Amino acid sequence: MTTMRVTICSLFVLALAAFSPSQLTYTVEDLGTLGGVSSDAHAINGDGDVAGMSRDSDGNEHGFLWTEGVMEDLGTLRPGEAALSDAYGVNSSGVVVGLSDLYSEEWGLVFHAFIWEDGVMSDLGTLGGPYSSAFAVNDDGMAVGWADLSVQGRSHATLWQGGRAKDLGSIAPDWFSTAYAISSNGIVVGSCEVDSEHNVHACIWVGNHPHDLGTLGGAWSYAFGVNRYAEVAGASQNSDGEWRAFLWKEGNMLDLGTLRGARSWASAINDSGQVVGYSYNANGGQDVFIWSDGTMTALPNLGGSCGAEGINNGGSIVGSCTDPESTENHAVLWTQ
Repeated sequence: MTTMRVTICSLFVLALAAFSPSQLTYTVEDLGTLGGVSSDAHAINGDGDVAGMSRDSDGNEHGFLWTEGVMEDLGTLRPGEAALSDAYGVNSSGVVVGLSDLYSEEWGLVFHAFIWEDGVMSDLGTLGGPYSSAFAVNDDGMAVGWADLSVQGRSHATLWQGGRAKDLGSIAPDWFSTAYAISSNGIVVGSCEVDSEHNVHACIWVGNHPHDLGTLGGAWSYAFGVNRYAEVAGASQNSDGEWRAFLWKEGNMLDLGTLRGARSWASAINDSGQVVGYSYNANGGQDVFIWSDGTMTALPNLGGSCGAEGINNGGSIVGSCTDPESTENHAVLWTQ
């Protein structure tokens, strides 16, 4: 009987080890460029489509959509000119949002949030000021980011839907706010100015008002990702002033630790509560991590420092790695 119990316990331990987060194995793929020297990936949808930015053969930085091995140049809001764009978010329909520079008769050369759909890039506009940017879009076509108000020097988190821009407000009317992420069911998170000293905290919008998520004991924090369960991923200073990746859940902010280095930073979270970002390691280098069920695991790289910016519900991850020879970034995809 004792032998049988030991055998059963041993099998149970082996089964747990087989499904332990520390056993997560990923391969890394270089997504290439638009013909230039560098690229970065920012977001991935459930089908594995990737949005990001790449230099083209002329050295211009353009947003891209990578689908099944093909990187498509999304262009800019100034077609035919040497202009810049960057793609930050993509939904399951392949709708992309980001920013592009353009020329305004009132403000001169500025940049505006855009939405790209079926090959057409459209200007999302602002809240009356010169600049705006969109960082994420969900499957209902709700895009979030920030936009300048008509009052110079002020910007607020903004939601665009159906061609209309909505001011999401801030903790105090004269303070700034930015929305970085929106969940599939419309939960918005970002960063908000919280005092007259211009300190910034991670915040979440409940109804029509942002709420301060606090910090890990330091002065600043940012929220960059949120899932449908209102679990939030981001980065915060701790009481020593070091930046640490966090998971905020049910009112509590958890320090996710590091890969034995001093600093970590979380960029995204999926509906399974898996968090990705980067961390310094014991050698002072920078590795991509996935945090799952309490364990932070380093992912393979291309020989240089890496950072992750997006994860989908299937666990596929995107970001960028530095080529140790050229020192240029390349967009990368990690898959299991």
